[in-house]
Amino acid sequence: MNDHDQEFSYTAPTPQEARVVNFNPIFPILTAEVDLDLPTTLINEDVIKLAGDQKNYEGGYTTFFNRPEVDKITHMSSLRQAIYGIAMKYVEEVGFNVNAEKCSIDIWANLMRKGGYHPPHNHPRCHFSGTYYSLVEDDASPLMLMNPTSPYRMHEAEVSKDVKNPFAAQGMVINPKQGSLYMWPSWLYHYVPEMSSDKPRISFSFNVDFLPPGA
Repeated sequence: MNDHDQEFSYTAPTPQEARVVNFNPIFPILTAEVDLDLPTTLINEDVIKLAGDQKNYEGGYTTFFNRPEVDKITHMSSLRQAIYGIAMKYVEEVGFNVNAEKCSIDIWANLMRKGGYHPPHNHPRCHFSGTYYSLVEDDASPLMLMNPTSPYRMHEAEVSKDVKNPFAAQGMVINPKQGSLYMWPSWLYHYVPEMSSDKPRISFSFNVDFLPPGA
């Protein structure tokens, strides 16, 4: 008889008999979500005007390939300041030691139309990455954050359909709200599924990087 052929039985112990099982979550990933009070209508008008009818990737337009274009969009300085403030709160929360005065913030705009998508990727050589959403319809594609432990799981049992917890999940689905900003560690893989909506989706992706103390 091998181990899999053994028959086991279980009877719930009484409180007096029970031994305490300490379930301790380890290696959590901290993400941030903030609602920003920025004039999304004006921002979206500028992005749509800047993009026009051009597409520089499948199903969409981005200023990623020409960074100075993003500075033509209204309130980018306010967005950059907000990103810095959130990044500093993140730094304080986890106790990172960085040079707060030597911070670079790179922002690019994305106008995604039907058929547009972003494959799984991360952002090397940065501390934090994220996205601010200035135009999101109810049927817009979500943001998908991938569980970094997934490639290393081997002999793991199937999870019951009615069980939802971060320890068994293959990833996290974020249905962004208009005006919200999300931030996560830059090493975390993420992607956007193909857009099926006829309405555009406008977002601003960004990277945040600090120099070390004394640099």
